[in-house]
Amino acid sequence: MDTIRSFKGYGKLDPAEEQAFRRKTRKRILILILSLLLLLALIIGAVTATLLHKRNNHKDASPSSSSSAQSIKAVCSQTLYPDSCYSSISQLDQSNSTDPEHLLKLSLQVVFNSLSALSSSFPHSFIKSTTNDTLKQALQVCATLLDDALDYLRDSISTMDLKSADDKLLTLTKIEDLKTWLSTALTNQDTCLDALQEIDPSSTLLADTKSLMQNSTHYASNSLAIVSKISGILRKLNLPMHRKLLGEFPEWVSPGVRRLLQVGRPTPNVTVAADGTGDVTTIKEAMARVPKKSKTMFIIHIKEGVYLENVVLDKSFWNVMIYGDGKDKSIVSARLNFIDGIPTFSTATFAVAGRGFVAIDMGFKNTAGAEKHQAVAFRSGSDFSVLYRCSFDAFQDTLYPHSNRQFYRDCDVTGTIDFIFGNAAVVFQNCKIMPRQPLPRQFVTITAQGKKDPNQNTGISIQKCDISPFDNLTAPTYLGRPWKDFSTTVIMQSNIGSFLHPSGWISWVQGVDPPKSILYGEYLNTGAGAAVDKRVTWDGYKAILTDSEAGRFTVDSFIEDRIRSFCVAFLPPISPTDVLKTNTAMRKFVAHRAKTIITKATASLFTPHRIHPTSSSSSSSSDFYYYYYTRTLNRFFTSLDSSTSMSSDKSAPPLTVESLNPKVLKCEYAVRGEIVSLAQKLQQDLQANPGSHPFEEILYCNIGNPQSLGQQPITFFREVLALCDHPTILDKSETQGLFSADSIERAWQILDQIPGRATGAYSHSQGIKGLRDAIAAGIEARDGFSADPNDIFLTDGASPAVHMMMQLLIRSEKDGIFCPIPQYPLYSASIALHGGTLVCVPYYLDEATGWGLEVSELKKQLEIARQNGITVRALVVINPGNPTGQVLAEENQRDIVEFCKKEGLVLLADEVYQENIYAPNKQFHSFKKVSRSMGYGDKDIPLVSFQSVSKGYYGECGKRGGYMEVTGFSPEVREQIYKVASVNLCSNISGQILASLVMSPPKVGDESYDSYFAERDGILQSLARRAKTLEDALNSLEGVSCNKAEGAMYLFPRIRLPNKAIKEAEAAKKAPDAYYASRLLNATGIVVVPGSGFGQVPGTWHFRCTILPQEEKIPAIVSRLTEFHKKFMDEFRD
Repeated sequence: MDTIRSFKGYGKLDPAEEQAFRRKTRKRILILILSLLLLLALIIGAVTATLLHKRNNHKDASPSSSSSAQSIKAVCSQTLYPDSCYSSISQLDQSNSTDPEHLLKLSLQVVFNSLSALSSSFPHSFIKSTTNDTLKQALQVCATLLDDALDYLRDSISTMDLKSADDKLLTLTKIEDLKTWLSTALTNQDTCLDALQEIDPSSTLLADTKSLMQNSTHYASNSLAIVSKISGILRKLNLPMHRKLLGEFPEWVSPGVRRLLQVGRPTPNVTVAADGTGDVTTIKEAMARVPKKSKTMFIIHIKEGVYLENVVLDKSFWNVMIYGDGKDKSIVSARLNFIDGIPTFSTATFAVAGRGFVAIDMGFKNTAGAEKHQAVAFRSGSDFSVLYRCSFDAFQDTLYPHSNRQFYRDCDVTGTIDFIFGNAAVVFQNCKIMPRQPLPRQFVTITAQGKKDPNQNTGISIQKCDISPFDNLTAPTYLGRPWKDFSTTVIMQSNIGSFLHPSGWISWVQGVDPPKSILYGEYLNTGAGAAVDKRVTWDGYKAILTDSEAGRFTVDSFIEDRIRSFCVAFLPPISPTDVLKTNTAMRKFVAHRAKTIITKATASLFTPHRIHPTSSSSSSSSDFYYYYYTRTLNRFFTSLDSSTSMSSDKSAPPLTVESLNPKVLKCEYAVRGEIVSLAQKLQQDLQANPGSHPFEEILYCNIGNPQSLGQQPITFFREVLALCDHPTILDKSETQGLFSADSIERAWQILDQIPGRATGAYSHSQGIKGLRDAIAAGIEARDGFSADPNDIFLTDGASPAVHMMMQLLIRSEKDGIFCPIPQYPLYSASIALHGGTLVCVPYYLDEATGWGLEVSELKKQLEIARQNGITVRALVVINPGNPTGQVLAEENQRDIVEFCKKEGLVLLADEVYQENIYAPNKQFHSFKKVSRSMGYGDKDIPLVSFQSVSKGYYGECGKRGGYMEVTGFSPEVREQIYKVASVNLCSNISGQILASLVMSPPKVGDESYDSYFAERDGILQSLARRAKTLEDALNSLEGVSCNKAEGAMYLFPRIRLPNKAIKEAEAAKKAPDAYYASRLLNATGIVVVPGSGFGQVPGTWHFRCTILPQEEKIPAIVSRLTEFHKKFMDEFRD
């Protein structure tokens, strides 16, 4: 499962919208046409502006020094330091140019000159003069960072150079690079000051250094502001260019690197092995072989072992990939720390600065301990870096994503204070973030973000992560604290444990709120710690981000956002000129609309649109950037007109996994997953090569499929069904001797209700009326309350009924359905298929009380969901439980009914196991019966009850029969339910017949009564014996506990695995219970389903086992399981 596909599905929050955006459809053509209208309007405006400009300048074609000065002022008006911006650029401008790109390049040269002068004198002169080793190391940090900053400025200036005749535009791709590199140049200077400040905050050297850096930092800030303004202008174009589907791995991860990630163990250039079995024995030796500034990936395999060394890859190490044998096997460990006189920046066990660094299956540790304060395990300033399945283990300041664009996936991070800190643009995805117990009287903060300039494109985004304690954490713990004035941190779609302090966040200076310029927020988080009602009330904190706000911090928007160049190669495949040529009416429409929108279009983007600069800086800024905007549009339009290479292919995109409905890709169904596929392969092996495995047959204990495991069908049901399928034999004389009289009579009754007496015919979309009458009568007999046949919808098993209700209830990803954990995965799969959210509205069943359902848990999770902007539409209750086997007490059901009534929730009652009750002190009560006994009528509670012929004692899974009883809905809603049923045409008639028979079996006095009840009771009694035998066997195993099987067809034992087994599972990239289940299958042929497929309390492991195998095979299952489990525990005993 851990292939490259696992990186998908965490991008833009509405993947269906992105899928639609990519389709080459009429909508896209319409967008293109509207964009062309805007282009036409603005170009006409630009032409007019140019003519007026020339007229007012007496047709002088060359720019004057006055217009150049005004242009510089206009550019600089957008900066934080406009005066220094104007004076510094003016000194370099010898051409009197008004071109904004030229002026931007001049501003970059200003920064480079200032920083170069600073770097040449400071800090080297101070390093030579000081005898203080600690200060010398801090100054050396400054020297390194300033040198790196100069490199980024060189790259920035180089980016502005035109590489070819076609390279005419400052594209958004280049803009994003410039923003990143300028952000890093600012961060590097700030980090230099941090290094000096942590030694002595009141030193004269610190004050002098701030003064020396003032120009270079202001100039860098000015350039960054100009770049950000141009970026905003280009984005306003909003042209329909080709973009990849959002939600994939960042685009800057090349196809080659993706293949390497997928392969997992690519062929290395160098192998490191501490035991001498590789090319070298240390990582530093391997790094010595890496070519400088390599354009291709240099791959290093670091074999299992602990490497006690500090590794530093400076900015000249490009495109280095290291991979280990597992994050707990290949470990780099050291103990440099601040208390021993090392600047925080230099304490890193492993540090990288060169672009394109990749690490897979590696562990990074700093073992200095909490008492040594700042001690970094891993520091990165690598642009476009990826860390996959890595671990970072330390205490204070564990992980330092210092600068540039970084991506962490499936990683573990442990620490105490600010243990994820820095000023990179960094996304953490599907990671385990584990705060640990600090020193006495300390509190824990997970993040500390260091954005200091409003135009930096930096911040911390934590998405789809699990945030839970590493150990017995009792200290107050917070998600983070704002380190600098513009700190930016977002936590979204993550599970947060109960350890978190209710306020969530804490100020850098206790008692002093951070400035309102910070941006902190949360979105769709879950878990006991996700409640936001008691969060901080800072001006810069948003407890519930909107979809669009959260979307800015996904992989695509935050660390990618590399919109392609404004050139023909990236336009939609349908030529806009072709579109206009093919439709004269449309062409006339465009011309007409152009006349009406010409003034509106420009006015909506810029105000006011004067042709000449005035004394007002804001006005001149608007005019100047307006000119840049229209010039850029003009270039784009020219490229459209002159292009001959534009594709006209109108064919649909190739059918690949990536082009499928993303809702399907998000859907998972564990019951028929990897374990079952492996079992089927083993079964084929046994058939082809008997004796090829240490067992003779596969024992399927994974799925509730009774007849496949030897359970016999009920004779009466099959007789009636056979007669209905073959009505001609009803008239034959010998039929009376072969079939019971009541089965013949029932068949005639049913056939009279079927159109044409043909079970192969269509029926009414709700099902055959007479069969619904029989089901309603059965419900009345069961509950003692009336039932209306018009409330019955017959379906092909219960599953289609569930899908139908999800279609009706789920409107968007902001709608949620309460589901139990553990749950039958049909529900989470159906919610995913229909675009809803399960992540925010699970409710946990209490294993300690026999999988009880506590209403207090429902209330807590409902509050969390609502605080996170989720509208909870319905509550799913599975009774008797699957996979847990519990049977709810009537009192408990009453509480649930009252909860749904109070909160306005639809109650979805999965009652397909209502006949499977084994505990003598338990009894099934339908939710309809309970609600009616409470005094609620048919219109008071929206209730949907599901039943199926697949379970119970009948086990007719393959016949696909079932129904839902729908009560408490308005006529208008009922009409919509019927519409959905009509779209599905109807359920199969054989299944409808079985559903009616299940609810109206033989009665006292019928010929089949005695045999029917003997068969029914025999099956249920045998199932009870099997359940008891397996329950006792499981409870006898070391580390296994299994609740009493009260009902249904399953047991869900908890398995407490040794730490060594858990680590082995992680190395095999499996959940521990999945690893146990696969080992069990390979050793014994027994198929069970890992509990992770049903959901479980984090840190607990289970598996689901059916009680359905034939009774004579149960002893063999117990024997094999017992023998395997003992060997497994012995193998991994701690």
